[in-house]
Amino acid sequence: MSMALATGKCSFREGVSWVALSSPMMGSMASDYFQDFCNDEISAFATDLLEFFGQCPMSVSRQSLMYYKEKYASKELNAAYKLAQEAYRGS
Repeated sequence: MSMALATGKCSFREGVSWVALSSPMMGSMASDYFQDFCNDEISAFATDLLEFFGQCPMSVSRQSLMYYKEKYASKELNAAYKLAQEAYRGS
């Protein structure tokens, strides 16, 4: 929702409030941790298992949740998070 608001693909009518219980406005530390496993930074055994089950390399959907401003987040992803956060605060 936040990216749709930030990019002008949708809008809220007057008087509408956005209530979010737990939105990933900064990504997920779990995605970063998972990438560490795929990069063999934590456990070679775990990496081998994840590769065997087709979980490494990570899917694009998991990569899109890399944690804001951390080592795996691209400049483009950080910019998207910033836009989403601004859209959320402005609603």
